[in-house]
Formats: sequence, structure tokens, C-alpha cells
Amino acid sequence: MSLSNPDQQVIGLAGNPTDTSQPYSQEGNKDLAFMDMKKLAQFLAGKPEHPMTRETLNAENIAKYAFRIVP
Repeated sequence: MSLSNPDQQVIGLAGNPTDTSQPYSQEGNKDLAFMDMKKLAQFLAGKPEHPMTRETLNAENIAKYAFRIVP
């Protein structure tokens, strides 16, 4: 992964909620989907909440959902 390549696309694997009005459930949310991480970042910048649980994301709790790649 290159941080200096603006054309690089980063894809993540995420659970696909079966009903977006309900919070995430391990029993109900079995489908997986590929997600464009740039689009996810744009979504989170405008509405900082977890897309499945609807929990508001802030500096204190985002670390439990995020990951970092360290060179």
C-alpha cells in the first residue's frame, strides 16, 4: 500500500447489514461486502457514526474500529 499514490484504490471487507434501520447483529448480518475505503472515509467525515451500529464515532472510541498500517 502506498500513501503517495493518489490513484491507488484501497478495498476493505465489511459485514453487510441486512436491515440498515437495526443495529449490527452477529446472527443477522452474515453477508460480506467489499468497501471502497476512500468512500467510507468521505462518509465518516460527513457523518461520524459507525455504519452498522449507528454509534457516534469520536477520538475516544474510533480506535476500536480502526486499524493502522505501520511501515
